[in-house]
Amino acid sequence: MFILFGKKADMPTNLRMELINLKKKYKNRRRTVHAVDGISLRLPEKGLVFFLGESGSGKTTLLNLI
Repeated sequence: MFILFGKKADMPTNLRMELINLKKKYKNRRRTVHAVDGISLRLPEKGLVFFLGESGSGKTTLLNLI
């Protein structure tokens, strides 16, 4: 999964939220699925943030956790 900020690629200085080592796992019939595994990111106070990735990469799960 790629996380892009709407401005320069520099880390934002004014943060709205910071997530450190976020994890989410669940069990289905056959195995444990690590939907989000150790994601850390900083969300800027202003601007746009895009979550891009393949189907099943955990984008919606990450947004639901936020």
